[in-house]
Amino acid sequence: MSRTHTPTVMHWPPTVHEIWAAPELGILAALMALLEITANALFVAHPELGDDQDSRPLWRPLPAVVPVAGNILRDAARLRRAIDRYRRAITPPTASESSGSNDIPF
Repeated sequence: MSRTHTPTVMHWPPTVHEIWAAPELGILAALMALLEITANALFVAHPELGDDQDSRPLWRPLPAVVPVAGNILRDAARLRRAIDRYRRAITPPTASESSGSNDIPF
Protein backbone atom coordinates (compact mmCIF):
# COMPACT_ATOMS: atom_id res chain seq x y z
CA MET A 1 0.00 0.00 0.00
CA SER A 2 1.45 3.31 -0.99
CA ARG A 3 1.71 6.12 1.51
CA THR A 4 1.21 8.60 -1.31
CA HIS A 5 -2.59 8.53 -1.28
CA THR A 6 -3.94 10.49 -4.23
CA PRO A 7 -7.10 12.41 -3.42
CA THR A 8 -9.95 12.15 -5.86
CA VAL A 9 -10.16 15.20 -8.08
CA MET A 10 -13.73 16.36 -8.67
CA HIS A 11 -15.69 19.52 -8.86
CA TRP A 12 -17.39 18.73 -5.57
CA PRO A 13 -19.39 19.71 -3.62
CA PRO A 14 -22.10 19.56 -6.25
CA THR A 15 -23.84 22.77 -7.17
CA VAL A 16 -27.46 23.47 -6.28
CA HIS A 17 -28.41 22.80 -9.91
CA GLU A 18 -26.62 19.44 -9.89
CA ILE A 19 -28.38 18.42 -6.66
CA TRP A 20 -31.73 19.58 -8.08
CA ALA A 21 -31.16 17.38 -11.13
CA ALA A 22 -29.79 14.41 -9.12
CA PRO A 23 -30.37 14.69 -5.34
CA GLU A 24 -28.24 11.63 -4.62
CA LEU A 25 -25.14 13.63 -5.54
CA GLY A 26 -25.31 15.44 -2.19
CA ILE A 27 -24.90 12.30 -0.10
CA LEU A 28 -22.39 10.84 -2.54
CA ALA A 29 -20.25 13.97 -2.15
CA ALA A 30 -20.42 13.57 1.64
CA LEU A 31 -19.45 9.91 1.30
CA MET A 32 -16.47 10.86 -0.89
CA ALA A 33 -15.28 13.30 1.78
CA LEU A 34 -15.62 10.61 4.47
CA LEU A 35 -13.63 8.15 2.36
CA GLU A 36 -10.81 10.70 2.00
CA ILE A 37 -10.79 11.38 5.75
CA THR A 38 -10.85 7.64 6.47
CA ALA A 39 -7.84 7.01 4.21
CA ASN A 40 -5.88 9.85 5.81
CA ALA A 41 -6.72 8.64 9.33
CA LEU A 42 -5.70 5.06 8.53
CA PHE A 43 -2.35 6.18 7.10
CA VAL A 44 -1.71 8.22 10.26
CA ALA A 45 -2.84 5.46 12.62
CA HIS A 46 -0.89 2.76 10.76
CA PRO A 47 2.27 4.19 9.21
CA GLU A 48 3.19 0.61 8.29
CA LEU A 49 0.72 0.92 5.41
CA GLY A 50 3.27 3.07 3.63
CA ASP A 51 6.21 0.76 4.32
CA ASP A 52 7.79 -1.33 1.62
CA GLN A 53 6.77 -4.81 2.77
CA ASP A 54 9.75 -6.45 1.05
CA SER A 55 12.20 -4.45 3.14
CA ARG A 56 10.52 -5.29 6.48
CA PRO A 57 12.66 -7.60 8.64
CA LEU A 58 11.05 -10.97 9.24
CA TRP A 59 11.54 -10.58 12.99
CA ARG A 60 9.28 -7.53 12.93
CA PRO A 61 5.87 -8.81 11.79
CA LEU A 62 3.03 -6.45 10.96
CA PRO A 63 0.36 -5.95 13.60
CA ALA A 64 -2.75 -7.97 12.66
CA VAL A 65 -4.78 -4.80 12.13
CA VAL A 66 -2.55 -3.46 9.33
CA PRO A 67 -3.70 -5.87 6.60
CA VAL A 68 -7.31 -5.19 7.60
CA ALA A 69 -6.69 -1.44 7.32
CA GLY A 70 -5.12 -2.06 3.91
CA ASN A 71 -8.28 -3.89 2.84
CA ILE A 72 -10.37 -0.91 3.93
CA LEU A 73 -8.16 1.41 1.87
CA ARG A 74 -8.49 -0.79 -1.23
CA ASP A 75 -12.27 -1.04 -0.79
CA ALA A 76 -12.53 2.72 -0.27
CA ALA A 77 -10.55 3.37 -3.46
CA ARG A 78 -12.84 1.02 -5.37
CA LEU A 79 -15.91 2.78 -3.94
CA ARG A 80 -14.50 6.22 -4.87
CA ARG A 81 -14.01 5.05 -8.46
CA ALA A 82 -17.56 3.65 -8.57
CA ILE A 83 -19.01 6.91 -7.24
CA ASP A 84 -17.02 8.86 -9.81
CA ARG A 85 -18.31 6.61 -12.62
CA TYR A 86 -21.88 7.06 -11.34
CA ARG A 87 -21.48 10.83 -11.21
CA ARG A 88 -20.16 10.90 -14.78
CA ALA A 89 -22.98 8.61 -15.95
CA ILE A 90 -25.74 10.89 -14.63
CA THR A 91 -24.06 14.18 -15.51
CA PRO A 92 -25.15 15.45 -18.91
CA PRO A 93 -22.30 16.18 -21.31
CA THR A 94 -21.19 19.78 -21.64
CA ALA A 95 -21.86 21.71 -24.84
CA SER A 96 -18.32 21.09 -26.09
CA GLU A 97 -18.59 17.34 -25.39
CA SER A 98 -21.98 16.96 -27.08
CA SER A 99 -21.19 18.97 -30.21
CA GLY A 100 -19.53 15.95 -31.76
CA SER A 101 -16.96 18.15 -33.42
CA ASN A 102 -13.44 16.86 -33.51
CA ASP A 103 -12.10 20.20 -34.67
CA ILE A 104 -9.35 21.66 -32.57
CA PRO A 105 -9.97 25.37 -31.98
CA PHE A 106 -6.98 27.56 -32.78
